[in-house]
Amino acid sequence: MWINFKASRRFAIKIFVGGINAISGEPMKEDSATMLHRLTKLAKNESIQDYVVAPKQLWLDGIASNQGYVRQFVATPLWSGYSVEAQITGQDVSGGIQFVVVPSKTPPKLFKLSRQPGTISIVIKMLTGKSIQIKNGTVIYLILRLRGGGGPPIKDSELGIAPGGLIKQCFLEDYYPESTWDIERTLSFNVQILNTQLFEQVTGVSPPRTPISAKMCLAHGLPFFEIYNKTSAVVGDFKAITSVAGMAMEKATDTENGEEDDEEDNEEDDEEYDEEGDEDSEMDMGNPADQTANQQAEPTLEYPSSYLTQMVRTIASSLSV
Repeated sequence: MWINFKASRRFAIKIFVGGINAISGEPMKEDSATMLHRLTKLAKNESIQDYVVAPKQLWLDGIASNQGYVRQFVATPLWSGYSVEAQITGQDVSGGIQFVVVPSKTPPKLFKLSRQPGTISIVIKMLTGKSIQIKNGTVIYLILRLRGGGGPPIKDSELGIAPGGLIKQCFLEDYYPESTWDIERTLSFNVQILNTQLFEQVTGVSPPRTPISAKMCLAHGLPFFEIYNKTSAVVGDFKAITSVAGMAMEKATDTENGEEDDEEDNEEDDEEYDEEGDEDSEMDMGNPADQTANQQAEPTLEYPSSYLTQMVRTIASSLSV
């Protein structure tokens, strides 16, 4: 995914993914660590620009991870551990994309209105595609409408932004003076990303078709384009960030290592069991030589011959009776 910018005047725009600045890698809520990070960059004569200037910057493909390159925006389910927010803060709390827009103090270009004095035309575009024209003097009543309600929650419905593969793009530096921007008119808003199933349930509009992929371009022989950009000094601190593909490989490796460790533990347990069994058998069976010695060492009862003769006579007389 990417973010496209169109404007009739200059705007300074900060973009946050899950509360993390996509340009600088700093948190949305600035603290002493943020100030120290900026002072360190200034001491190294590095740029601390953490925004883009529209319409000069036509679009944004991802986070500023390397000089002249970005890691593409990839929508991923929250609490999966892949998002930029989770990798930097250790948890998914904000999700989505946050925008902070600062307009310039330069007034917009004058244009001629094609209308009669005292009249104005307003058209409201509904999510269903229907258009409603509001005439002068019309009263609009706003009614709260609840969508959805019951039913089980949709799995992986809320999405965050994770880093994807590298793609060439640089951030155009802001050469305008600080006095250009009207800080007092700053506007901020939050955009939550939904999967296709929940998008249709919330808006009532079928989700747009998946855009053409790089693989499909190659399959059909479609050309790729490249825009010339000067090397920019604007780059963020995303050294600790790993792409989605990289994290998937790490998890697969950890799983394989865990299975190997379990197999080794089982083999060790079997060997210990066999050794203990052999010892028990040896203890039960004993040494044959020892058994013979024990049998020979057993005491025998010896009776006098006169006693035996008398016992035989007694038994014989009892039988004859």
